[in-house]
Amino acid sequence: LNESSLVLVTGGARGITAESTIALAREYRCNFLILGQSELPGPEPALTRGLTDAKEIKALLLEAESEALNQGTRKSAIREVESAYKRLLKDREIRDNLARIKKYAASVRYHAVDVRNEKELSSCIESIYEVYGSIDGVIHGAGIIEDALISDKSVESFERVFDTKVKAAITLADKLRLDSLKFLCFFSSVVGRTGNPGQIDYVAANQALNKIALHMSASTETRVKSIMWGPWKGGMAPPELERVFESFGWGMIAPEAGSKAFLNELKDDLSEVILVGDPASDKTSAVTVLTSQFTGPVIQPATILTRTPMVLKVPVHITNHVYLEDHKLDSVPVLPMSVALEMILEAATLAFGGRRVMALSDFDIPAGVIFDTDQKNFEVTIEPLGLDSAMAKVESVGSRGSRKLHHKTRVEFKYFHDRTKGATTLLGSRVPFLLKEDKLPDFESDLLRVDNIYTNWLFHGPRFQGIQQIEKLAPQGIRGTVKGQAPADCLAISGGAQWILDPTLFDSAMQLG
Repeated sequence: LNESSLVLVTGGARGITAESTIALAREYRCNFLILGQSELPGPEPALTRGLTDAKEIKALLLEAESEALNQGTRKSAIREVESAYKRLLKDREIRDNLARIKKYAASVRYHAVDVRNEKELSSCIESIYEVYGSIDGVIHGAGIIEDALISDKSVESFERVFDTKVKAAITLADKLRLDSLKFLCFFSSVVGRTGNPGQIDYVAANQALNKIALHMSASTETRVKSIMWGPWKGGMAPPELERVFESFGWGMIAPEAGSKAFLNELKDDLSEVILVGDPASDKTSAVTVLTSQFTGPVIQPATILTRTPMVLKVPVHITNHVYLEDHKLDSVPVLPMSVALEMILEAATLAFGGRRVMALSDFDIPAGVIFDTDQKNFEVTIEPLGLDSAMAKVESVGSRGSRKLHHKTRVEFKYFHDRTKGATTLLGSRVPFLLKEDKLPDFESDLLRVDNIYTNWLFHGPRFQGIQQIEKLAPQGIRGTVKGQAPADCLAISGGAQWILDPTLFDSAMQLG
């Protein structure tokens, strides 16, 4: 991008999109066409110009609404004043942000366009190509919120919220000339992954946006990506939404850090990325929950601290990791070794995109993980040893920066064109001893009835009570039937992702031994 480049921005005069546009203008000095839902506001009336105190402004607006007081109730007049106050703040934000963009950009033009209207948006894009010849980049940041529970949500309201993001994205995908476009960046929200009460339309819209980006990225050479933003500081997110993010151990994003992260992400090839704030500082961290190849239920959400080596910060809170209720010693939750393995497998698969973990060796547990607090913060490091192997370790990090190593292992990878065939071949060459079941006598004993095992012998709760039956038992070995659990049964928020290694199934198999 440079001073001759043209960037189209939807929703670019307000909020996160405006801050990101300002950063882009400062960095590249390019030209901007900004599409907004509202008409470009004129100068602010002298009545309120220069005032910042909300009470003072509202008092003046209420006085100006004296006619409404005479004709209707005070309640309706107050509603009118509140509406007028919100419009005033909105207009101020648009004027101020456009002025900030103009300070750095080669040129700025603003057009009022309803991006939900396919004909209107299509006509706008076509006219841009006619006048300017090309569009170099697009930021689709338009979005609205109309929160309500499903029982109170109208179809019209749902469509307004959904179409502003999704219908507009589809029109952009259809009308933009992707062969000459340098980037197309969708501004999504992390609530598309976490969910949030009263935001079914907003959640659905953001997740749909993510999938459109993923599909387009796989089918075009243009850099297409969806950034799932966490909340920004400076009143850009409602308090109730801030609490949702706090429950995941995420902080607010400082505008300066968020703008810098946006510029960095424009240079990166990941199709989907989550950006949230570091609660311990004003830094911004990128939480990667999937690339075009992979999503993991345990590392979701995970903060990428560094990419080479890949270091992920993985918060584990007992309210999300509900399987911990069923894995306690002396009433204290203990992280199952099998979950640590799954965490390593997910992190390794993310670090080595395009390859599948085929083997772990030299597995060591220097220290177990006891949950003496509701949340533990882990760092998972995947250090490449070559093209097909890496060293992995899981450490916990205390509130004062203290570190403790819990698990480490060597990871081996393989390209996986045919997953089943590859795994069978590898296992066949690695397993030196195969149990000959005809050598095992049938076994019958009340001692090893499943109900007796979990009542008197083992400490595991229902999710880890996977042994269904013990069929044969002898000094040479044991044969039994075990059952696992789906991620949705083990995690309050699993994101629809699937296990690589079902921790409950693996743990239950180990119980047999």
